[in-house]
Amino acid sequence: LAQSIKEQGLIEPIVVVDRPLGDMDFMIVAGERRWRACQLAGLTKAPVRFIKADENQIAEMALVENLQREDLKPLEEGRAFKKLLQDGYTVDGLCQKMGFKHPWKVNWRVSLLDLYEKFQDALEFGLLSQFEAYEMSRLPEYGDQERIFQKIRKGELSGQAQVRRFVNALLESKKVQTLFALPKKEDLEIVSRWEKTLDAVTGLIMKSFSPDDCRILAKVMNGNAGINVEKIDLIVKHLHLIKKAMLD
Repeated sequence: LAQSIKEQGLIEPIVVVDRPLGDMDFMIVAGERRWRACQLAGLTKAPVRFIKADENQIAEMALVENLQREDLKPLEEGRAFKKLLQDGYTVDGLCQKMGFKHPWKVNWRVSLLDLYEKFQDALEFGLLSQFEAYEMSRLPEYGDQERIFQKIRKGELSGQAQVRRFVNALLESKKVQTLFALPKKEDLEIVSRWEKTLDAVTGLIMKSFSPDDCRILAKVMNGNAGINVEKIDLIVKHLHLIKKAMLD
């Protein structure tokens, strides 16, 4: 950049804000790299563009400027993206500001922050590729991330397709475990109570409703037929509800 400035001059001005603090009259909010290159190129003056901005705008511009560095690491990008999202940006808005065509770059970088510290370090030191790190970040539990990491280190998951398939399989197994999770103690108590009731009703039906029993009941209970039919209808209705719940 310094060589380019020597030959062609500074094409894009440095952006500054008024910041009277001690002996500092202005602060650079965009273009610090250009300013340093001007010094290397031997310039004593450089074009600047003066803007007015409050503290939040200054912080935002500095963050965006920092994100445009070529040597920025993925986790550094992720932290910066997350800060901008927390400050009110949408993913689409952030992509537009950064000149990204697709939102995956923002989503990937932010997802890397879901890695446990050990695996963030592994990414920093090159023990994980960005793709491997992203796939691991989709798993919320440390044990699952460790499992993937060890398989990658041993060469058991050697390609992107293998890594993704294995992570997808783990995520699917978690869904199944959640769907068929063990019931709580109070749930078990309800189930136990209903099972005892069903056993009692089934036993009563099996023992009491022989043809002779039915003839006797018809004679003795004829006077209360309407009430008894309502009771039986109520029992049948609730038994249907129980059956439906069990089938579901």
